[in-house]
Amino acid sequence: MSDDPAPATELFPAPFPPRVSTASSPAPASAAPATAPVFREISSTQSRQPLEHLGNVELAVSMELGRVRMRLADVLKIGVGAVLELDKLAGDPIDVVVNGRLVARGEVVVVNERFAVRIVQIVADVTQDRG
Repeated sequence: MSDDPAPATELFPAPFPPRVSTASSPAPASAAPATAPVFREISSTQSRQPLEHLGNVELAVSMELGRVRMRLADVLKIGVGAVLELDKLAGDPIDVVVNGRLVARGEVVVVNERFAVRIVQIVADVTQDRG
């Protein structure tokens, strides 16, 4: 028995059998080294295309009157006629939320017997997360 370890090829055979060339297949050309893909630069006029093609994208828009934090036990006790006290006062502006982000504040109005919101403030930093 030899003290030399077995070559790696004996311990871990190749996952695929070696490629055998046949007389009918052409001999492979010299392999070219792999190169990174080439990306062309976009001119500044192409990058400023109008956003008209995004006009049909639907967004989830909601108006938030207020919030309340409750324990699960209290939520399970809610029934018809229960009153939940919110964190905002009567007359405070409501939040206009688009896709989970606060974008504006407004006041509730009635238009043709339906509730509506009159925007009174655009939130300057629409990238802020709601808390």
